Amino acid sequence: MSTFEKPIFLDSVSLLEYKKQVEPTKILDTYEDQLKELFLIRNPRFRFDLNYENDWQSFLKGHIHERSLSDCGQWVFFPWSKSLVHYLSEEMHLEMRTARNRNIINEDEQKKIYNSSVAIAGLSVGSHPALTMAIMGMVKKWRLADPDTISGSNLNRIRADVTQIGESKCFLITRQIYQINPYAEILAYDKGVDDSNISEFLSGVDVLVEEVDNLAMKISLRLEAKKYKIPVLMATDNGDNVIVDVERYDLHSDLKIFNGVAGDLSFEEFLKIPPAEMPRLATKIAGSKLITSRMQDSLLEVGKSIYSWPQTGDAATLAGVAIAYIAKRILIGDKVCEGKMEINLDTIFDPDYNLDESIQQRNDQRIKFLQTIGLEDLQLQSDIKKVILAGVRAPSGDNSQPWRFRVKSGIIESYNLPEKDNPIFNYKQRGSHMAHGALLENMKIVATELGYKTKIKLFPDSTNVDLISQLILEKGDVEKNNLYQSIFQRSINRKKYSDILLTDEQRKYLLDTVQEIGGGKIFLVDDPGEKKLFGQAVSQNEIVMLENEHLHNYFFRDVRWTEKEELKHKNGLYLKTMELPPPAVLIFKLLSNWKRAIQLNKIGISKFIAKQNAVVYASGSVVGVITVSSLGTPEEFILAGRLMERLWLKANKLGLSFHPITGIAYLMMKILDDKNEVLSTKHIKIIKDSFKQIKQIFGLTDETIALPFRIGNGGKPSGQSSRLDPEIIFE
Repeated sequence: MSTFEKPIFLDSVSLLEYKKQVEPTKILDTYEDQLKELFLIRNPRFRFDLNYENDWQSFLKGHIHERSLSDCGQWVFFPWSKSLVHYLSEEMHLEMRTARNRNIINEDEQKKIYNSSVAIAGLSVGSHPALTMAIMGMVKKWRLADPDTISGSNLNRIRADVTQIGESKCFLITRQIYQINPYAEILAYDKGVDDSNISEFLSGVDVLVEEVDNLAMKISLRLEAKKYKIPVLMATDNGDNVIVDVERYDLHSDLKIFNGVAGDLSFEEFLKIPPAEMPRLATKIAGSKLITSRMQDSLLEVGKSIYSWPQTGDAATLAGVAIAYIAKRILIGDKVCEGKMEINLDTIFDPDYNLDESIQQRNDQRIKFLQTIGLEDLQLQSDIKKVILAGVRAPSGDNSQPWRFRVKSGIIESYNLPEKDNPIFNYKQRGSHMAHGALLENMKIVATELGYKTKIKLFPDSTNVDLISQLILEKGDVEKNNLYQSIFQRSINRKKYSDILLTDEQRKYLLDTVQEIGGGKIFLVDDPGEKKLFGQAVSQNEIVMLENEHLHNYFFRDVRWTEKEELKHKNGLYLKTMELPPPAVLIFKLLSNWKRAIQLNKIGISKFIAKQNAVVYASGSVVGVITVSSLGTPEEFILAGRLMERLWLKANKLGLSFHPITGIAYLMMKILDDKNEVLSTKHIKIIKDSFKQIKQIFGLTDETIALPFRIGNGGKPSGQSSRLDPEIIFE
């Protein structure tokens, strides 16, 4: 820490004696003007009434209190300019200079942000948040660090002039803050921060603003801030714009430095990175996806046609505004978005910015830039997003979407979210495993369409059952699949279907799905009598569901009654997809209340609904089941999910609808394993009888039924369920 000259306060000697001691070359005494402004601030009624002289004189007399005006307040001598300046007392000075903050910043907030401690490392860009916070009346205790001096090329972005070239950046900003607020307490580190003083630099600090150029020090400062639970803010010039990073180590003890964009990077690992890799790491930390086109061009010319990376005064000033704003919110306890964010003026003021051709041009240039520096294949990343976004169009129980993703160098890891689906129907996570199988089939088809060879690994980590799969992508010559478009057309259709039979060719096309997937079995039946028995069997689920409180509540919990509600949640069972006629909708709403459902069931409503639905379930070209072995392993249910999705897509390709009807089969799985916690003896018998009937229809013995379904022409469905934006972490 430097022994930099601080302001000298007049203490025990007289003003005359003090002047002799310090020999100022300039004396500035605007004390009465400052005091008068404070008087008007405290008396806003005089804003439009100039008749206040008597009140002012009374205020002045009370303030002076038998002293001379020169004995009031505080005289401060600034050694660097040899100026002697008359200030109001600290409290009055703060009140005067923050008066225009009022209401935007209330009194309690002003006290919090003033009585705070902020450290700023790097005072080129960092000078702007420092001065912005100072003029806002923020921060009494400062730690300022920068080993560099003002150079001529700094003058385009630092508030300095030619007469200050060669001066310490640290001292220059320290002086400017002192002259704004001589009561500030500043520790100036004009030799910069290093291993010997980093702990002292951050001790007792509320917020760290990190703007150093040295990558090693960036890492060290974050590791130390993480240890002390200090939030870190960083702003990076980006053409005329700014990229802002907010790292809340005060809230998240397990947060990776740089919000994880550099992986789980330790200082020891950083030291092992070869010099040639440093530009790639620096670009990744700054924000490889956000760098503007002109900045990309400029970075490639450093050391060729330009001396250093470009920075402009408007971006540096914007950085100061952004950091001061975020620091203020953190200090007063307001919520703040975390991570890497862009403040882009071009999106606001450039009328051509959002034109399709402009977007395409920027994307093409960004890919070329990142490939030039060898940072990453953005095309691969873009393709992976397309693969995942198409993948999550897969069906899941009540549209629960039980997945999240992690991407590592062309490998898509899919994780199960066990809590998402109904625990009664989702026995052993079999429903979720089916959904993940459908997800995998979609992703595989889309990856092939984009020119990637694929390899699937199921449950690659034996210690983590929720890591369902790894889909490995590799560019290569592949035969594309004609089911790609069907992924975006496929939707559930619960309407009554026509009974037009499948042709032999259509039946073979659907049954060939087993060979294409490589496992499982598909059974199809088109006999009218057997279809009727099938409809009666699977419809018994409605009786059990409507008469059992647990099943009833789980079911209605996930119903989305209106389009607005569906679009808000983007999950659950959308009412329109149930294809209920208006009278049935009314009954359905009445049934959603369990107490009303009890009364309605007494007059046979559950049996009536089951009877009505049996007719619908029996309709179609065929009814069918997908089966796996008697073991029913997780891998087999994932395969069954792939089989279901491919069969569904092929039906769509034929212009047919597909309706999975899972209830009875999944309730029976629990009964077969003696895992019944909620079902009555009566309902267990209903389920057993229905399940037996389904097995007889298809001639099954010991196979596990993974999915009953029907296929036929149902026309266009009345509604379609939305999808949530998937959680994707790129490492």
